[in-house]
Amino acid sequence: MRAKLGALLALTTLIAQGCASAPAPPKQVDRGSAIRRALEPCERQYPAVRVLGIDDQGQLHAQATPAHAADLGRFQICAQEAIRRQFDVQFSAGQLSAPARSTTVPLRLAGTLSLVSVVVNGVTASLLLDTGATLTVLRPAFARRASIDVLADAPKMSSVVVGGQRYEVPLVRVRSLAVGDVTVEGIDVGVIETLGNLPGVDGLLGGNFLSHFKVTIDRTGQRLTFEPSRPSQPTATAPAPKTVAMSDREWQLPVWSPGDEWRTSWKTPTASGTAVLTVEGEETVDGIEYYVIRNGARQVYYVKSTLGWHMEKVNGAVVLRRTPPIAHDWPLRVGKSWDVRYQRQDGDGRTSEFYRRCLAADETPLSVAAGTFLTLHLVCRDVDDRVVSEVWYAAEVKGAVRERIVSSQGDRIEELVSYTVRPAQ
Repeated sequence: MRAKLGALLALTTLIAQGCASAPAPPKQVDRGSAIRRALEPCERQYPAVRVLGIDDQGQLHAQATPAHAADLGRFQICAQEAIRRQFDVQFSAGQLSAPARSTTVPLRLAGTLSLVSVVVNGVTASLLLDTGATLTVLRPAFARRASIDVLADAPKMSSVVVGGQRYEVPLVRVRSLAVGDVTVEGIDVGVIETLGNLPGVDGLLGGNFLSHFKVTIDRTGQRLTFEPSRPSQPTATAPAPKTVAMSDREWQLPVWSPGDEWRTSWKTPTASGTAVLTVEGEETVDGIEYYVIRNGARQVYYVKSTLGWHMEKVNGAVVLRRTPPIAHDWPLRVGKSWDVRYQRQDGDGRTSEFYRRCLAADETPLSVAAGTFLTLHLVCRDVDDRVVSEVWYAAEVKGAVRERIVSSQGDRIEELVSYTVRPAQ
């Protein structure tokens, strides 16, 4: 049931038949072809996911084996953004109301599920926390209890889950949705009965609410903390809620400070471990200013003006050099792409040439051990258009919260466990 629910909600913005302020879709035969074209980069990126086809209504059917369930989830995120860009699918994430301050609330555990108490239009509800869902969803019974009317002509988002079952999800804009001391106003919710046999659960809390916050999940202490990720507007002058389309947010070059630290966990098909990366300080070499990052016995030199990864030292000796330094093309925004050509030189003098084509693919909430963050998803491909790396960057941690490096021996996945960063001087 859990896997089925996640698949449904990750696809709610993927195959939209109609939505407020969205343009009319193209003809059905053209729509299916357009969907397949838009999905091609996602299919190349996640080859373990099998796209079964597009039905007569232009609906997507996809599946993956249980061993590749994680890839199916990633494919859904990729596909959702691709189709959103293709068809300009929109729904409201609402407006964070003032005052915007951090709040901590109890978290109720039910096996692997996490439940949180929320207040929708003044009525208390128990919602399943689902950081992988795009949309917040309410059960019809709760909608009736909260006097939320679902009109016959309400915009609907059509979804297909693995196995082919189709859902039409009506969208309703609610006045307010609050958790503890934080409130989002004018947010769209789906109203549908899809939670199966989960007594006492009134729906799920999804990405269009969570995107306003950094969310820290403490399952041991059974607490949930929401920290606003952006300033709120004063209530008296708050603009009308805006719909969520392709983001025009600009992501700036982070500024590191001595003492900034990131603790990560990593795993490959054959090993796993942890790492601690600490900003030791700054150093000027041949007139170039660098940040020096300590990772065990290794020092990594990043060009301060670009965060270009240039060289690594062990015991003062250069063991690896990349020329020119590998860097993202800051500032970044969704849809921006850039080429990277560099030469890698090992400590023994061997050199190799590399080419990368990188893209800021999408923005998405992402949960790791360190918390839940709004991330910018960066994807790099080689000269044969194969994905070689993915990075999920979060501004508040001034670095990556997840990184995936692809190799013939298997993927290396690294995720943020905890971090300490200081304000820029």
